[in-house]
Amino acid sequence: RIDPASGANDTVISSSSSQLLRGATASYSGAAQSGQPDANATKTGNSTTPNADVTVVAANCWLVLVCNANGGNVASGTNGTLRETMANDATSEGIFDTNGTVGTGSQNIAGAASTGAWVAIGASIAPAVGGISGLQAKYWG
Repeated sequence: RIDPASGANDTVISSSSSQLLRGATASYSGAAQSGQPDANATKTGNSTTPNADVTVVAANCWLVLVCNANGGNVASGTNGTLRETMANDATSEGIFDTNGTVGTGSQNIAGAASTGAWVAIGASIAPAVGGISGLQAKYWG
């Protein structure tokens, strides 16, 4: 849901088969109501820097990164502010953002992880007229 009304807003995640599910929600006030995400990219790696390179189209977007790190904890990186995290015995997940707007073209957002393999999805969130003004993030598993 893009730019939901203030107050409580539910996110429902379900599956038709028995499997492990985890969900993440982030809300950005002032986001454009259509054409989202502006751009997105996925990436996998085996390092301490989960990241994604997103080719941003619209001016004044924020970048958001969701990642799963195998066997380690996640933390803020060089240009990715950790907003929420969840860890269990085997993996750690996190939601990161750039904590402000980025330029157009190829932009990288990176978090940090203590060990091993990871998978990440990065997206640029385009602003409505007036820009993105605030952040709410919630993570659960």
